Amino acid sequence: MSTFGNDRYYTSAGDIFSVLRILQSDRSSINIQFDQSSAPFSSMVLNIDLHAREFYLDEFANEQARKWAASGRPFSLRASINGIRVHARDLVVLETMATPHAQDAYRVAFPERLMYLQRRDAYRAVVPATLNVVAKIQRQHQNKDSEQTTVEKFDARIVDMSATGLALEIDGKFKTEPRMMELLSLDADLPMVEQHLQVNTHLVYTRYQPETDKTICGMKFSDLPRNQQVIITRFVTQLQREGISKKTN
Repeated sequence: MSTFGNDRYYTSAGDIFSVLRILQSDRSSINIQFDQSSAPFSSMVLNIDLHAREFYLDEFANEQARKWAASGRPFSLRASINGIRVHARDLVVLETMATPHAQDAYRVAFPERLMYLQRRDAYRAVVPATLNVVAKIQRQHQNKDSEQTTVEKFDARIVDMSATGLALEIDGKFKTEPRMMELLSLDADLPMVEQHLQVNTHLVYTRYQPETDKTICGMKFSDLPRNQQVIITRFVTQLQREGISKKTN
């Protein structure tokens, strides 16, 4: 993962594969826009080949879009994953492939980088370091050599929180390279509201800070049960009130 200004990019094949895999699993509609055209066209990710660093798009319904695809005109891709917008440019159709179905598929190489942008509409409340709100994190990762699943557990300090996600600070680095949108479980006792939070989260980004030997992680809540959403809303609201109170005193 890389950061440029306020924009964040996924550049590794593994991260890009993870994004495309989620789009495929969710059968999410993606918008395609060809160069020198303002008209958007819809498609879907049908398959991904990590080894070849290629993915396959469903054939366009529009005749003009099919002609542009066949001619190799560059295009951009836009989609949304759990409120996170993803965008890739300078893509081209390498080959039109026949499928067992009525429609063909387009073979496309992975983009060099894929940008993602979080929504800005959710209020993010800072969790004061004096509160020392510690979350217990659990992640599972598969060993490439033995294909065994390893469970990793560690503590992290909650830095800020909103209705849709939170930021964590951990000591050092992850033991194994994290994956974009990797699922992690989180448990934490929240002060001020005196509630226990137990949720699943998706890892959105990581940023290692060598000067402090700490890693900042951005997380999005996943499939929140209503009772957990209520707890989060109360905690964020209380943090906001405390912040306003300190500014006015």
